[in-house]
Amino acid sequence: MTETLTAFTGTPRRSHFAANLTAHVLMVWALAVIIPLFGTVGFTVAVDPSGYFRLNGFGTYRSDELLIKSSLMQHRPHNALLLGDSRAAFTDPGGIDGLTFFNAASGGASLADADALLRRHDLEDIDLVVLMAPVGDIAGRCGTERSRLDDPLNLIRYGATFDAFGQALSYLQHRISGAIPDHQLDGTRYPDSRVLTPAGWDGTRDARYQTRVAAAAREAPLHSGLENLTVCGETLRAMQARIQKNGGEFLVVLAPINRDLLVASGTDMTAVRRMIQHQVVEKFPFVVDFTASDFSDRRNFPPRDPVHFRPEVGGTLLSAAVEEFCERNGACTW
Repeated sequence: MTETLTAFTGTPRRSHFAANLTAHVLMVWALAVIIPLFGTVGFTVAVDPSGYFRLNGFGTYRSDELLIKSSLMQHRPHNALLLGDSRAAFTDPGGIDGLTFFNAASGGASLADADALLRRHDLEDIDLVVLMAPVGDIAGRCGTERSRLDDPLNLIRYGATFDAFGQALSYLQHRISGAIPDHQLDGTRYPDSRVLTPAGWDGTRDARYQTRVAAAAREAPLHSGLENLTVCGETLRAMQARIQKNGGEFLVVLAPINRDLLVASGTDMTAVRRMIQHQVVEKFPFVVDFTASDFSDRRNFPPRDPVHFRPEVGGTLLSAAVEEFCERNGACTW
């Protein structure tokens, strides 16, 4: 009888030990990564500095203005909505009887952004929607871009990035320190030192002001994009139809451009007014044009910022635009 002996090599025992060690290492690594990750994401979402998750009801501190306005307008009482770019964002819309505005304008906002905001808003109780921006800003990019509100990556961008986490920390820091939020309760931006005009200021003798005017005139065409109005017109009429379907009215205000900017760019103001009248106002009766108007006087623009009219001027021209719209269309019932 022959016995066959097999030497024990110890390999199974070492393999089992190695497998257990690998599993423990992976578990520790996972806990070290996943727990902080989920904690960071949870903190960012809970603070919600951008308002993307509609958990932030306190205002913003250096957050994404378009996103926070989209969130805040859902739970701030109003029966009128102001859309547009940074010019409208500084405009105080509180001086019109019968209308309580929420200022949903934001810096750099396009027509696509305004349309996206409307699609996210319950328009049933809205009497008036005003879109205020220069004609070039409305028509210049029309049909060429989509709103950041429609970006499918927003969930990640505003909830699971280091930038969003940093904004959440900054938000809490400003909140705890009692800093003034970027916006008032109605969404209007708090004015800063740029809008202050010294008493007796004369723009013709202010060399720095003239330098700023020349630089602004070179940066972008002041009334470009009118050839895009066919595309813009479709979007504007679709916005008007959506608003009127819910019983409201739609007004587009072509914001004034500093007359010094028009002159510096070599713009023929009479020709511009005539062109806008024929190509815009006559085709779209809900448009009021202030591009080259009395509001274009340099005194309506602060010396440090010849592009943005002063906040009180914005409130006055908004009232004037609503009054002209009502007289022309007889559609004001508020």
